[in-house]
Amino acid sequence: MRPIRRPLLCLVIASGPTLAFASPALTARYDADGTRLSSGPDVYALRTVGVGRGGELGRSALTEWWTSTGAGMEQGWTVSQRPDGDGGLRLVVDVTGGDVVGDGDGAWLVGTAGSSVAIGEVTAYDRDGRLLSADLVGSATGFEIAVDDAGARYPITIDPVYSAPAVTLTGEAGGGGFGQVLAGAGDVNGDGYGDLIVAAPQYATQTGRAYVYLGSAGGLATTAQATLTPGSAGAGFGTAVTGLGDVNGDGFDDVAVGGPLYNASAGLVNVYLGSATGVSSTASTVITGPASYFDLGGGVAGVDLNRDGYADVVAGAWGADSEQGRVYIYPGSGAGVSATPVAVIYGHSGDFGLGYAVANAGDVNGDGYDDVVVGSLGGRAYVYDGTAGGVAATAATVLSSGGGDDFFGSAVAGLGDVNGDGYADIMVGDWSLGFVCLYQGSSAGVALAATLTGDAGPGFGIAVAGAGDVDGDGFDDVLVGGRPEAAPGDALLFAGAASGVSAFASVTLVGDSVDDEFGDGLAGAGDVNGDGYADIAVGAGSEGSTGRVYVYAGFADVDLDGDGLNASVDCDDTDATIGLPTTRYADADGDGYGNPAVAAVVCPSVAGYSADNTDCDDTNAGVNPGTPEVCDALNVDEDCNGLADDADPGATAKTRFYTDADGDTYAGTPWEYCDAPDASYVVDLADCNDADTSIHPGATDVPGDGIDQNCDGVDASAGDTGPKTGEGGCGCTSGGRGDVGAALIIGAALVVGRRRRR
Repeated sequence: MRPIRRPLLCLVIASGPTLAFASPALTARYDADGTRLSSGPDVYALRTVGVGRGGELGRSALTEWWTSTGAGMEQGWTVSQRPDGDGGLRLVVDVTGGDVVGDGDGAWLVGTAGSSVAIGEVTAYDRDGRLLSADLVGSATGFEIAVDDAGARYPITIDPVYSAPAVTLTGEAGGGGFGQVLAGAGDVNGDGYGDLIVAAPQYATQTGRAYVYLGSAGGLATTAQATLTPGSAGAGFGTAVTGLGDVNGDGFDDVAVGGPLYNASAGLVNVYLGSATGVSSTASTVITGPASYFDLGGGVAGVDLNRDGYADVVAGAWGADSEQGRVYIYPGSGAGVSATPVAVIYGHSGDFGLGYAVANAGDVNGDGYDDVVVGSLGGRAYVYDGTAGGVAATAATVLSSGGGDDFFGSAVAGLGDVNGDGYADIMVGDWSLGFVCLYQGSSAGVALAATLTGDAGPGFGIAVAGAGDVDGDGFDDVLVGGRPEAAPGDALLFAGAASGVSAFASVTLVGDSVDDEFGDGLAGAGDVNGDGYADIAVGAGSEGSTGRVYVYAGFADVDLDGDGLNASVDCDDTDATIGLPTTRYADADGDGYGNPAVAAVVCPSVAGYSADNTDCDDTNAGVNPGTPEVCDALNVDEDCNGLADDADPGATAKTRFYTDADGDTYAGTPWEYCDAPDASYVVDLADCNDADTSIHPGATDVPGDGIDQNCDGVDASAGDTGPKTGEGGCGCTSGGRGDVGAALIIGAALVVGRRRRR
């Protein structure tokens, strides 16, 4: 499983008002009854049935949340505790308004009106961040997610992403692999919006075609502005397409299309000029290969190698010289592109297929000249520097996988500047082993900075592309296509940053079937809608009967508060002290203390959660560690320290009791309890002699015996005639032996002293 961006949890579904989120081409409304996703004319209603094992499902331990991200709408569930029963974890969701197509790594919602919403690869992880195996399977009523939670520590988080393209392009009847090859065209009509060129190289029995689509304030048009054809059957026209830049200096960007099967595979490259109305459907320059089986046009790129203001055409002829390969440079000028090459790069000994892939590398060494990266089929790629005299005669850097694999170099791309250091960066793919190598530029040229891998096994790296700055954070991003074995194709977006490209994809887009070739064609489309964010395009050349291309709009994801976290993952992007979501605990009673048994990875702004996990009763706001222990009839542990009432030394509002040693219900020694331990403890403390049951405040004073039986401090011989309840101290004559016991009540304490009569 591949991790995706950790969620910004901005909504917990409970009761209350309806809330709404929106991302490009997809909106969502949420309330306690479920979720409604809208894509075009279709509305999908999703309702979480429950989580459990076997047929037993429940919601008591389940928290559902949603967030809007650059990838689309992210749905998530936090399962706070392990459900009872045997077998794996099941989460069941009912869907109305469309069908669920696909399973395993990803699926699609297909609406009754024809729209489609991709359900991205499901990610599941436990409280330690350990990834868990998770699969989505369509059902008669919706879908289920199966999670292997063996050994997992709860809570568990499960979070698929729903995404919908801003625009879907569909090829002509007969298809021909529409979307297998595509590229950003630059701005061919000078209106300030990025444009896109898409090829169908198998159209009409490999004759091939290419189509140019114009951007606008409303996004990319769905009808081609120009349809480009080779004028010859069987040319494989569109095997390679590229935006060249401006080859003739007229202010409009131009495009080129390669047809390596033309004229017994001698090959063909056609150059088409841009204008205020778009690309001309007639080629301004037609370049043909010098001999059969050169396969000229298998790879094409536009690079201003000598910085003269005119883009040059770089064309690979990987079949030349018995497949050792060549690369031809055709110069641009005020008159357009010359059909005569100004330089030729020949294949290298021990390698073959040079020119199978070529790309504008940008200025990788900071010398002011753009450079070119050339891939082969022999396990190598080469970087050639641009100079004042054109392309350098020898490679500045030779790149290899180290394993001698034949397909390292079959995909190459210039990435722009992914780490913002002022040097352009490049990427080389090896789909047979399933990895891509990212090389960062420097004053010394390029050096390996990162190796990215997708699903285990071959397929990852079948296509690579520079995406531009999709999230608006100032760093260019990277697109990698994959075709995992026995799984739908995918396209992964890796975000650039000051530290380089992230090791994990920030966005994962998944095709709807194993054989649709989703991700075989990729392009950074430029800014097709003028919103300031780069947009991307993903082709699926075998989808349906024609092939399709999906265009996804870039999305704001900047680091506003400068804490190093983009808005999509920052809980509060206006406060640098608040960052990623953390584990927090349900605070159902709102007392600020959370229930340790109900946890979720949430932001501080999410209502109903606390960072504290010490509440022992989350149904009673008066019971928590911040509440003093008090005496009560039910012996409640108010302060959650495990001790209640008399067992808690800190309990307040205790009653002062006194021991009654002589059993006359009047006591002497003070004690504090919530309840009297037994009958020997009393609350009346006025006994002036706790050793004699006949002496206490309720007794009758006996006249003339010299003893103060009623403890009122007055002897009957001095005129005391009856029992009194004295509140002051009392002096008593004891046994006529001349000793006087003095009892003095000070505050709530009884102090007993003795003195000798003189």
